[in-house]
Amino acid sequence: MDILQTLINGAFGLLGVILGYVLSEQAAKRREERERGRRNESSRELIALEIDMNIKELKELWDEISKDWKDQDELTNQPSKRDLAKKFIERPFDAFSKKAFESQYPIMADALNSLEVIQVFQFYDRLKGVENIREKLDSSMQLQMTEERNAVVETKGLSRAFKPHPRPFDNQAAGLWDECRSLISQTFAKGNPIRKK
Repeated sequence: MDILQTLINGAFGLLGVILGYVLSEQAAKRREERERGRRNESSRELIALEIDMNIKELKELWDEISKDWKDQDELTNQPSKRDLAKKFIERPFDAFSKKAFESQYPIMADALNSLEVIQVFQFYDRLKGVENIREKLDSSMQLQMTEERNAVVETKGLSRAFKPHPRPFDNQAAGLWDECRSLISQTFAKGNPIRKK
């Protein structure tokens, strides 16, 4: 009888250890899931806030570029695409923020659904496109100004003449401005992909 009692006590002790282990693992798993849910929600909110901030910055840029012409008659005094492109590069502008986006790479696929991930990448691609166009316009404007300075030819006496020279900004501004305007319009139309429901 003592042996049987010892075996029963040992079995219940072993069962208690196993049950304790299972319960502790379940509790750890639930805690892990809660932490993952909070981390994912924080990641979503961090990216969404950065996107909101970038849209606001883009809106301010767009308003600044177009403010002089918004209230004027549609048919008169409309700026040329060249004028708009020039104003676009003359306005002080910091690059769009990508810090939250880049910092959340490791958990983005877990925090966002696959469609949101695609839309977030497309959003940042459009912003990069706007920045690239701005750089191209600025570079072509600098090149054109250099060419204009080098085009002055001294002639006999005090008169000056201009030799023909390339005009990269004038030649590229309209096409690049159309492309930039399209990217900006798409960005406004599509809005923040994380905030859409």
